[in-house]
Amino acid sequence: MSYICSIFFALLAGVSIVLSRSVNALLAEKIGALSSSFFNYASGLLASLAFLLLFAPHISPALPQLMKNGNAILLMGGVIGVINIIILNRIVTRIPPLQLTLIVFVAQLASGMLLDYFLLDLFSMHKLIGCSIVVIGLLIHTYAQGKPAA
Repeated sequence: MSYICSIFFALLAGVSIVLSRSVNALLAEKIGALSSSFFNYASGLLASLAFLLLFAPHISPALPQLMKNGNAILLMGGVIGVINIIILNRIVTRIPPLQLTLIVFVAQLASGMLLDYFLLDLFSMHKLIGCSIVVIGLLIHTYAQGKPAA
């Protein structure tokens, strides 16, 4: 896959995250955070099963290898996703979309830096500086609107 195509898909993923978060929040307002999380993951399960049927020959060999190497814990990402959706459904209507996106982005950067450091023994001063710039920008944006930082 080309570099440009990868960037396009990364941008598309970012847009889909914001849209998903907004739609999930609207659903949570109508039926509650836990119920909306259930429907979010139930519909995701159906979509995942459809993709599995389409791409099964490419996925099937990897699953036994994960189980054999003791890496089955890597399949628990959905559990973390459920927690993420429940949390976002509770807060997304309380924080403006741009601010929420920046807060989530900063949390992702910080988490990524911590994982890099503790799991891979990697540290990047450039990443730390970049994350700090985003935090400063978030604070400036927040205070320019006259609202306290979240």
